[in-house]
Amino acid sequence: MKNQIHKIVLTGWPCSGKTSALAILRQTFEDRWINVLQVPESATHLFWGMWVKIGKWDFNNSRFQSILTEFQVAQEWIVSNVARLYREKTIILLDRWLLDSKAYLSNPNDIDSLLKPYWLTESRILSSWYDWIVHMVTAADWAEQYYTLENNTSRTETPEMARDLDERLQNAYVWAPAKLHVIDNSTDFKAKLLRVEKAISSIIWIPQPIERENKYLVSIKDFYKLMKNSRKVEIEQTYLSDYKDKTEEYIRSRAVDWNDKVFFHTLKRYIRKERIKTERVISPEEYSQLHVKWKSHVLKTRHCFFYEKQYFELDFFIRSAYRFWDMAILEIKFLEENQDIKLPDFFEIHSDQTWNPNFRNSMLAVPLKRKDWIEKM
Repeated sequence: MKNQIHKIVLTGWPCSGKTSALAILRQTFEDRWINVLQVPESATHLFWGMWVKIGKWDFNNSRFQSILTEFQVAQEWIVSNVARLYREKTIILLDRWLLDSKAYLSNPNDIDSLLKPYWLTESRILSSWYDWIVHMVTAADWAEQYYTLENNTSRTETPEMARDLDERLQNAYVWAPAKLHVIDNSTDFKAKLLRVEKAISSIIWIPQPIERENKYLVSIKDFYKLMKNSRKVEIEQTYLSDYKDKTEEYIRSRAVDWNDKVFFHTLKRYIRKERIKTERVISPEEYSQLHVKWKSHVLKTRHCFFYEKQYFELDFFIRSAYRFWDMAILEIKFLEENQDIKLPDFFEIHSDQTWNPNFRNSMLAVPLKRKDWIEKM
């Protein structure tokens, strides 16, 4: 049976939340039995991953945009071929897309000349090359107090430049509204990321939890029933800060169904009494470099599953500050505001820990001894 492939673009100019959204989406969809492939942003890959000197290039130069287009087409072609190898539903998440070059061209109508060597046109791209485009508006537009480039050193745009480029981006696909979601800054950052998650979940027809959850301490009565329909995720979360400056920084490794690990970096900080969480996928090398700053960590195995049209996550803690013995933490992610709770019959419920702060991951983390890290190396 041919698998379903959804090709979805996340675009937007600096400090739109795009990087955090991509990291969150990858975890969300993998936990729901959907394969996720990601195409990184071409410009950042060139400047950061390949150490191309940013000062040597003029972004508005058509030759430079031609190089980016060639690189983008090659990446998309390779990832699309990989996606066809899967039997399950697959999402291709693209960090930017081929028409972003229009924002940098002195004459936007020149875009077809960049695409011509690849037998592509602007019309074809907008009509059939991608399934959906999600545009995240830069924080420089109506949320300038949150505008920063500290998480992407390959970017140099001022807020004024970011607003101008963001407007040009939206104009690049203004005549394809049926495939477009624009996520503005009318809500706080956390709600903005949730709106992106909901928009893409609706596109691919999967249930999307609302921002509400209950947490229970449980033990397993029938392990076979759990394993039969769940997806296993191995998680190690290592904290790099001790919260003295009201920031929370941690790195995380995730391996889904015994596949290769994917690594993430997360930073939570307070800006004007609002907690801002930024998250990105990082390389194994960067993960190793950051790991030497450890303060504490938690190690757990998660089982993700649906039961009676409800979404659950069950965490077995292998290493934590609390002795769970043969128990685990069960979380239900609500899909509707007034949803009735139907707890699985293969669990024994010991207590409701929904409002207990001691069962947060950061509180369950234990100091990581240097000997433990040496053994892993």
